[in-house]
Amino acid sequence: MPSLLQPESAQHTVPSAVAPSALGGFLALVSAHGCVDIAVGIWPIYKTLAGLDLAMAGLVATVASMSGNAAQFLFGVAADRGWQRIMLVLGVLLAGCSFWLPLVSGWPMMTALLAATFVGSAMFHPAGAGLAGGISAQSKGFFVALFLAGGYAGTAVSQALFSATWTMLGSGAVVLFTLPVACAIGLAWQVQPQPRRDFPPLAESLVLMSRQWPHLWVMFVVQVSSTVTALAVIFLLPDLLLARKSPTWLVAGGGHAILILGACAALVPSGHLADRLGPRLVLTVANLASGVALAAFLLLPDIHPLWSMLLLATFGFTNAANNPVLVAEGNRLLPGQGAAASALLMGLPWCLAAMTPLVAGTIAAHSGAAAGIGWLALSVPVSVAIGLGLRGHR
Repeated sequence: MPSLLQPESAQHTVPSAVAPSALGGFLALVSAHGCVDIAVGIWPIYKTLAGLDLAMAGLVATVASMSGNAAQFLFGVAADRGWQRIMLVLGVLLAGCSFWLPLVSGWPMMTALLAATFVGSAMFHPAGAGLAGGISAQSKGFFVALFLAGGYAGTAVSQALFSATWTMLGSGAVVLFTLPVACAIGLAWQVQPQPRRDFPPLAESLVLMSRQWPHLWVMFVVQVSSTVTALAVIFLLPDLLLARKSPTWLVAGGGHAILILGACAALVPSGHLADRLGPRLVLTVANLASGVALAAFLLLPDIHPLWSMLLLATFGFTNAANNPVLVAEGNRLLPGQGAAASALLMGLPWCLAAMTPLVAGTIAAHSGAAAGIGWLALSVPVSVAIGLGLRGHR
């Protein structure tokens, strides 16, 4: 059976190169990541298509995201102990619950489905990132970036895909649930069960992690602040474009696709540059540039749409550098605990940043989408300032 990673030895050594049999499994992993992020990404456009109240839609997004991401660290620890395949298969199926949104009504049911989606995402991401980071000891940043690129590609097409399916089929858009089913089958076939690892108790693992806490803390804060900015833009972008009377294709997912494709384009080069130059330089330049691009996008609403979209893509490109750089650095600091490191630097930051839709939606309901994004964009200077405390070139 083709497998993503061969079982590690008793000493848990990480292979230094990619075995040919691992390539099919890695492709299945990246494809499933895209599917998970399609499911996670449809809520911002669904709330616009369904005409939902912005403040309430923000509350639903916050509750659902916090419900799922709060458990991501524990899912990461379980994945490091040999439960990767279960986390991946069950995670992608649960993530697909958002595709059932067209069949339900009422805030409680929508919240429940979206919460199940975020729980599935929280199961999938640390296990997937941990496996991707273990493929090559010399190129962790590169393979983590490829894994993340699959997710960003899914996020990029999520709103346009859902909008088109909704327009053609209405409640029949639930047919999209076939995507996670197919990905779950692919993962169950391609990913070989990992042997149960004889890890120390959770308390001892936390003690080991605490030794790197001065560095992890800086990375954690940078990830939270950069995620806050990204979530504010993603959540309110359809409403901002609608208020600016942008073309329908931009409102219904085109603008979101430009933003996320810009982000996706940054993942591999930023991971590679971080491997070569270290995280501090890469993230300082990237976060400064993201602040400039976002400020120009918000403050120059009347410029030509092509320039506006270029600024949006530039913001996506520069903001996205945080993910591969920080996750890869976490894998370096915590060898053998890649999933837990990924959960610490993705799941928990996203859990805290999950307050963003509620705050941004409430501001937007009273002052407009641009104000909702603008106030949350004040987190960009935090990313720059705190990021200066990262380690320099290795």
